[in-house]
Parts: sequence; C-alpha cells; structure tokens
Amino acid sequence: MLKNRYKVVQHVGTGGHALVYKAIDMQQNQTVAMKKLNAVGCSGGQRDSLISRFQQESLISKELSHPNIVKVFDAFSLANEHYIVMEFIEGVELDHYVFQKNLTFQHVLDLFIQMADALAYVHAHHIIHRDIKPENFMVDHRHQVRLMDFGVAKQNACHVSSNTIDGSIMGTLAYMSPEQLQNSKNITVASDIYSFGVVLYQVLTAQLPFAANSIAELITNVFTQTVTPPHCVVEAIPVSLSAVISQMLCKLPEDRFESMLTVKQTLERVRDSLSPQTLSQTIQTLVSETETSDSFFNDFRGSLLPEAPREVPSRPKVPPKLLQKLGQNKNVLKYLSTSLITDANDDLAFL
Repeated sequence: MLKNRYKVVQHVGTGGHALVYKAIDMQQNQTVAMKKLNAVGCSGGQRDSLISRFQQESLISKELSHPNIVKVFDAFSLANEHYIVMEFIEGVELDHYVFQKNLTFQHVLDLFIQMADALAYVHAHHIIHRDIKPENFMVDHRHQVRLMDFGVAKQNACHVSSNTIDGSIMGTLAYMSPEQLQNSKNITVASDIYSFGVVLYQVLTAQLPFAANSIAELITNVFTQTVTPPHCVVEAIPVSLSAVISQMLCKLPEDRFESMLTVKQTLERVRDSLSPQTLSQTIQTLVSETETSDSFFNDFRGSLLPEAPREVPSRPKVPPKLLQKLGQNKNVLKYLSTSLITDANDDLAFL
C-alpha cells in the first residue's frame, strides 16, 4: 500500500524513464494507473533533471481537463521514489487500434478530429506537447482517444521553469519537425502540428513521410527532401485530405496551419465532403496497395526506420528561406554536426 491509499495490482508497461502499474485507489474505490519514475543507471545530474521533468509533467497534466486527455489525479514522492496517479484506460495505442479494429476511413478521421481537439485545448493553455506520436494516444472500447505523456512538454507560463537546454533535442526523432531538430526549446505550436501530420500520414499510408537507413540520413531527409503527397503513395486517399496533411508537413512553421483548431475544423470539412463510399473503406484496404500490414508498426518500433517507399522523381530542393535559416550554405550535414548538440541531461532515451 502506497501513501496508505494506493494498492498496486500489476505492472502494465515500461517507458523511457518510467514504469506503469495498474493500482486501486482505496479511498475512491477506483482503478488507476500509477506512473513511477525509473532513473536506474542515471548519474546524479541526469537523475535531478528527470525528477524535475517528472514533477513538471504532473504540474502540467493536473491543469488539463478534457475528454480526450488522460486525467491526472495525484502526484507524490515516497522513500525517494516519485509517482503520478492517473486515469486507467482500458484500451490500445492508436496505431494498433486502427489495424486491429479494421476501422473505416470515417472512424479514423473521427479519431484524428478528437486528437486535434485535444491538442487545440493543450495549445490554448500555452503548452506544447513536443512528443506527438502513435504511442502517446490511447483508444478505448468506446472509440474515445486520449492524449497522454507530457514528460517533455513545454509550458510558457512563468510559474513553470524550463528544463530544456538551448540547442538540445526533446521528443521522438521520426516525428520531429525541422525546427524541433534544430532546437527543442524555441519551438511553437507549429511543431506539434507537424508531428500530428506525421502520425496521420503514417496511419493512412503505413509508412513515414521520410524513409532512411540511419538516423543521420533521416535528419538530412527531413531538412532537404519534400514529402511525397499521401495520395501519391496510396491512390485511394482523397486529394483534399492529402493536401491538408502536406500543409501540416511544410518545412517552414509559418507555411503550416496557424493552429490545431484550424486543423480540426479543416479535417471536419474534409470528412463532411467525402462520399459515403469513400468513408466506408477500411484503412487496411487503403494501405493494401503499399503491400504493408499491421506488422509494419511492430517492426518500426524495433528498428526506428521503415523500409524506403517507392522513388518519386524530381524532388524540389530545400526552400531558400529554410537554407537561409540553416546557414552553412547548403552543407546541411555540417550544420547538423555543429548545431544538434545534446546535453547529458537531455539524453535521447526515445531513440
């Protein structure tokens, strides 16, 4: 029994620096999820930074109340261990849910509209999530999605201190915007919009926007290649939706949608404009043209990068405005090698 209140039932998951348990809140007589900080093997400085971020996560999460965001009930420290108590969701992660349930196109759009609404709410509270990816969305049996894990979130409110060192990378590499790869500290909501676009692209095409065989190649491709429009990968994807995703994945933040609320409203308009025949197609049917299956997601999580998609001719060069921001003329690799510096306190556990 922890805090004379929580009875741990079983271990249910492990994250980068956390263990998650199913527990019973004896006072409220309800099942909860208990997240415990796991700093085993970390140095003193790393541990202090992890504790600070863990505490910031609880502060940020407690402020949020939205039907599509996991509720946080409590946070405490006991015997030098740190815990966050939250809503227990009987469900599965987004990518697995889409393929296990063989969802229709309409159901998938409905999910992403819920997700966009949650992110719009988060941004309205001056919070940037910074780690939007399929694993951070849980879907329950009622088809209700929940955003979770604010472990690397950034809050602009003055009462929450920043734990991000200038020039460091926070988040999950395959879903990061170009500016987040440059410097995770100075990003805006536009970066979450980009990551959201990556997730939608991945669910609809069963591949990531940029294929690569190494981390260095992936980073270079994010900066130097343009995205293959989703409807060029899977022909059944409506051009209108493909255009929305492509705009979310623009390299320059100012070229993306101005807000997640705008993204949500645009997705609603696209959904409402599609024919019943299109909306009734299943995602498995859509991605069958790419000869992939739900095993893609399992393989991806183990190897970071998927197989390269088919070649698309005449990729445009890097936009001039982006090159101007990057500097170092056109030598992006030189820029990356000198600018993408991580601190010991900002280890890339997600890689």
